[in-house]
Amino acid sequence: MRKLPNFPKNTDVIKNAILGLLLFLSSMAVSAKETKWYQSISGSAIIPGATVTNIDPELSFASTYMTPRSATYVILKIEDFSAPFYWYTYSVNLKVTPILNDGSYGDVYVIDLEVENNRYGGFGNFIDMRKVLVEAGARGASIHVNSITASNNETSAPITVTPTNITLSVSYEVERYYYFEPSDLTHANVNYFSFSNDLAVNWAEIAGAEEYELEWTWADNYSKVGLTSPLGMEEIPMSISEFEHNASRVTVKGLSYRVPLVYDSGYLIFRIRAVGRFTDFSISPLLPTIYKNIKYGDWDVNPTGINPNISDWNNGANNNIYQVTSDDKLNWQFQTSYAENGKKKDVVSYFDGSLRNRQTVTRINTSNKAIVGEVIYDEEGRAAIEVLPSPVEDSRIKYYPSLNKNMSLLPYSYQDFTPGENSCSVPSEGMSVNSGASKYYSDNNAVTNNFQDFVPKAENFPFSRTEYELDNTGRIKRKGGVGVEHQLNFGT
Repeated sequence: MRKLPNFPKNTDVIKNAILGLLLFLSSMAVSAKETKWYQSISGSAIIPGATVTNIDPELSFASTYMTPRSATYVILKIEDFSAPFYWYTYSVNLKVTPILNDGSYGDVYVIDLEVENNRYGGFGNFIDMRKVLVEAGARGASIHVNSITASNNETSAPITVTPTNITLSVSYEVERYYYFEPSDLTHANVNYFSFSNDLAVNWAEIAGAEEYELEWTWADNYSKVGLTSPLGMEEIPMSISEFEHNASRVTVKGLSYRVPLVYDSGYLIFRIRAVGRFTDFSISPLLPTIYKNIKYGDWDVNPTGINPNISDWNNGANNNIYQVTSDDKLNWQFQTSYAENGKKKDVVSYFDGSLRNRQTVTRINTSNKAIVGEVIYDEEGRAAIEVLPSPVEDSRIKYYPSLNKNMSLLPYSYQDFTPGENSCSVPSEGMSVNSGASKYYSDNNAVTNNFQDFVPKAENFPFSRTEYELDNTGRIKRKGGVGVEHQLNFGT
């Protein structure tokens, strides 16, 4: 039987998601389903006689969920960053009518709420919100404005119109878990995005699911005949055990996830399942905290035959299997670090024929921008120039040739800092601001928002240089820093 390799053939994938982290993420796989529903009025709409009503919109569907915690609040709030900004006091007298669990109205009572908008430091009050709990068990409330009292504390004059930054709300807040049927399946659909060199995996929502677990693995398709005769899906064994022991898994709340296409020729196989909570109403009276237990759905693909092949892993339309066709001749190493909710950092290091690291490309999936760092070696193969990592105007994880250039717009190399026959040391030549790190750390940067003002200017020298002793020992003679003033031989 053909043995499945652990990782892509020309890579050395390092999985930083160690067992302890995986166990932690598994224990936190499903978080509380907290929801808030608001009804509010603001500014001049708050007048005597005005009403605000908010009721649980799912009141009539009580058999489809469990609600361990719920609360209804009446809120009087000042929007802190909205005008007017003068010092005033505002109070309102309200009639509150709770809405009970069966939808009927409870006993009416009256409350007073007061806030104070004081922008002066050193004295007075600044109360920007009053939040009052309606009686326990209420599924909402209706409030009626009886009267309003407001005054300008700077002029002692009464305020006749409610300031525009005042909001009166009724909030219904719950921790709620919905019925989840584990046999309800969703399917992974894989699409290739060339602009980012990613595989976008999408799936449909499942009722009651709070999160989804996506798994994938890779197998090469090399045959004994040679590279020109790859194996088909039906020729490559893939048992459940092989899949599980070589798969990566993420737990996400959304309905999509992206996987960088950094694999060698072969096949990527995906499967997915939904995750919810136990909400069995026949058990809950005896075990009221059953909702705390995670309920896993069925995998959308799980071959049951004897000695299954990759072709047996399709979910009906082969849209969860992607064939990777790669003619990449580079040496590279792929490393991924995972965090909660599918957050990750992908790092690919590219090496030359002597396995010296030439370029490192990093991408974080929350920003989806590639950041490239580069090392340039001297004529004896020693790391001499370390270029600052910088974002590129691209989101693909790939090797970026000729990224950093000299002032003649040629690829920056050892010839730009190597001393001649009659010289022991020469100043390094600067890098062009037309591309690479020198462009990012300069006024030539295409980004023009306010944050760019905080990026320092490298003045054509976004790198540090290391100079070695000329005695073949590899000892460092001296080392410069980043920026023109910290370069070796500066001012000489």
